[in-house]
Amino acid sequence: MELIPRNPALGIKLPPGGQRHRYLSADELRRLGEVLERPASTTTAGAAAIILRLLILTGARRGEIEGLKWSEVDFNFGMLRKKTSKTGAKVIPLARVAVEILDEQRRWVDRSQPWFFLRTGVTDTSMV
Repeated sequence: MELIPRNPALGIKLPPGGQRHRYLSADELRRLGEVLERPASTTTAGAAAIILRLLILTGARRGEIEGLKWSEVDFNFGMLRKKTSKTGAKVIPLARVAVEILDEQRRWVDRSQPWFFLRTGVTDTSMV
């Protein structure tokens, strides 16, 4: 085996970042909405559909919605008041539809637990 005397990739510029941004088209959003409107076959599927709706409506990170606590939902002012997130404390304004989704869930979810969505199998609560 013979070594190459110089790096063949020398001088090649890499694209910046590596992040890719992909947004759903209007048709894809419409189809997703149709799927999310279908009745859920399980409690987990129902929670997932609600989480997806809230992600779309708020622009929040997945962990911010999955780990949402009752104490962080401000129904009076229509906001989520996150004490901790990836970027620190933050306020997420809620569209009327998002408030309606959260309010509807308030009627059906066990409010004796601190989390909005049922948490099972969680061992590290420092991330929520």
